[in-house]
Amino acid sequence: MPRTVTPAPWEELVTSALLGTDRRPAEGGGGPGGLLDAAALHTVQRRAGL
Repeated sequence: MPRTVTPAPWEELVTSALLGTDRRPAEGGGGPGGLLDAAALHTVQRRAGL
């Protein structure tokens, strides 16, 4: 069964990036790497029209 992932809203990703993951952890944890993964997932899904 395919795994479905609900991406974090873009505004939350931007806020975490601007404030830093120490002050505003990205949803799902993972620190800076998790933030980059979430942003990449959001971008791919948006470009795919999902």
